[in-house]
Amino acid sequence: MKRYEVDQFDRLYSTVWGDSIHFGIYPAPDTPFDDAVRAAKRAMVRAAGLHRGHLVLEVASGWGAAARHLADEVGCRVIATNYARRQADIAARRCARQIAAGTIRLAMADYHALPFADALFDAHWSQESLVHAQNKPQVFAEAFRVLKPGGIMVFTDQTTRRDSLTEAEARRIADRHGSDDLWSEADFEAGLRAAGFGIAALHDWTPHMARHFRALHDRLESHRAALSDHVDAALLDQNADMWRWGAELAAAGKIGYAMVAARKPGG
Repeated sequence: MKRYEVDQFDRLYSTVWGDSIHFGIYPAPDTPFDDAVRAAKRAMVRAAGLHRGHLVLEVASGWGAAARHLADEVGCRVIATNYARRQADIAARRCARQIAAGTIRLAMADYHALPFADALFDAHWSQESLVHAQNKPQVFAEAFRVLKPGGIMVFTDQTTRRDSLTEAEARRIADRHGSDDLWSEADFEAGLRAAGFGIAALHDWTPHMARHFRALHDRLESHRAALSDHVDAALLDQNADMWRWGAELAAAGKIGYAMVAARKPGG
């Protein structure tokens, strides 16, 4: 995604999203934004059964927030991959302590064609990245290949109820994602099963997505004055409108948010 290679996006996203460019879940009405983001990661860890010593491949790792969580809170060893060089450089700075300790290793990789041996990893982790995939079945096939027998693929992602969208809405979502693969929760489940996985857990977190989109919109607006010194007004308006619209779509049931854990047989 070209936007992840632009300085203004880094400034905007780091101000609005914080350390982690990921959605969250809100266990209580007063759950703070950053706590919600951590809660989603902890729920994924539980669903995947991850523990100290597991070797985890994180794809589309962004600034390395999930990798740091897995290394520091769970005790996993993590290979965190990126496709965007700018994000990888930021991750290298933010993960410097873990890299020095040997708990995180960074690599450039496309999740459609992973440069790793078969049956190497205990887990394959991603958050809100599969919406950008040009070929989701190929991503699932690669995840299956690099996982050990009994290994787990765990991810969170936006889902799309394609039959509820207008053509204009579908095109706007596809343009934002950079992919025409607008999959529903059922599509994700079917794709995983076709790749050979069994579904270990599937949770519909759509209400949390609507709230998170609203929070993103409100956080941007609360920081707009400071951001306007460094970020073009058109870019601020574009993202504010997109996040407001995302909240509306989620509230209307046109898009969703799912957490899925899928296991490779064996082990």
